[in-house]
Amino acid sequence: MKRIGRFASIFVTFLLIAGIVFMSCSNDTQPPAPEPEFSVHAYEAVELSDVPAWGSEYEAYAGSSWETDYPIEHNLALFLQGIGMTFEAFDAFDSSDVTDYDPSAEFNPRSIEAESHFKLRDEGFSIDTDSGVIVDFFINYLDILAEGEISSLSQLIYILAESGAPEELLGMDGHIALSGNVTSDADPDFYSLGSSLSQRLHYDYSLFADLGIETDISTTSSVAGTLSGELKYSGVMNLSFDRSNNPKRIPQLITIEVKPFTNRSLETLSAAMDEIDDMTDPTSADIFGALKPALWGTTSDWCIQITRTVADAAGAAIADRTKTWSDDVAIGVIENFVNFINRQAE
Repeated sequence: MKRIGRFASIFVTFLLIAGIVFMSCSNDTQPPAPEPEFSVHAYEAVELSDVPAWGSEYEAYAGSSWETDYPIEHNLALFLQGIGMTFEAFDAFDSSDVTDYDPSAEFNPRSIEAESHFKLRDEGFSIDTDSGVIVDFFINYLDILAEGEISSLSQLIYILAESGAPEELLGMDGHIALSGNVTSDADPDFYSLGSSLSQRLHYDYSLFADLGIETDISTTSSVAGTLSGELKYSGVMNLSFDRSNNPKRIPQLITIEVKPFTNRSLETLSAAMDEIDDMTDPTSADIFGALKPALWGTTSDWCIQITRTVADAAGAAIADRTKTWSDDVAIGVIENFVNFINRQAE
């Protein structure tokens, strides 16, 4: 559990940097002509009906404890791996070389204000091997928006290179949004599942993420500002996997939702992170208890929710095999997922 606290602190640092990842310098004296405002596609959740029903080939579960035999973290790992494989195959992001910072270099204070956006509709592509097509992708839509402003480029370079406080007040405003809906049909080798699986994997997912930050970093390294965000994900696959990653012809749908939070204080969130770091073997309830007031205030409604729905032979949801994890229990699922991924990497 202590790992979760440390990860939370790293996440705050990531948020500060994320808003300026795609930025480029603007001309202060000759501003570019304004462009039409870009917004990402509205979220469209996927459903069990988006993958074909197995019918007579359906493999009914005969056990007594579905969640024990087919743990959520094992299946969630494959679902989220599918998202990464999409971008890896599509090569949507390409890293660039970064040169070392020269501490003797002199920069004139310069603000950055820029926007980058990417839009794709109805695009299909395949990956071939000597034995044939290993995966087919169809991107129904994919939108990426990154925009922001920094008060001083030189101060940003300084604090990133020196890991110290800026020499003058540094203001950063950033906004990143992503919305995508992807359909895929893959050979099991694409997911490194080996030859034991003869069925192709049908996997559809939708992802919507929105993150905004407004912050000032002072010469004493104190951070003031606000954070806003929202996350929605739904994925459906035609197979389920047991504890040993053996497949069953049982479709499943997994949804994840983080309720929107708006203009939440970074100081309050930082204090919550420090509180988690200082805990000794905190429980999921301890972690959520510290995060909830910082991000969502005093609401009595759920704030984080993970749901899994399992289908029958006709593709309809099985009522007694649908389970929802909310708030501190959802944090527990995330912890188990992280631990599972760490074990896989060892």
